Amino acid sequence: MMNHKERVLTAINHAEPDRVPLDLMSTGTGLTDPTYKNLLSYLGLPDCVKPYKRYSNVNYYNERILEYYNIDFRSVRIDGTKKVTR
Repeated sequence: MMNHKERVLTAINHAEPDRVPLDLMSTGTGLTDPTYKNLLSYLGLPDCVKPYKRYSNVNYYNERILEYYNIDFRSVRIDGTKKVTR
């Protein structure tokens, strides 16, 4: 079984990874605030993550959700508001 980095790099190199790399909560795959809140409720997770940006309907980035679903990608912001964890 590949780790997240191996899976992504294998796919980028046009080889076949053990499964398709998954993305969630980045620019193109962010959850709108109501969807995010409903998912927290469904998973039974506490709402303890503060919004990381303003004036958007996609305001949350939650590592617990990414871990729960075994998501491969992590979002990185130049201004330092998010950290790379892998």
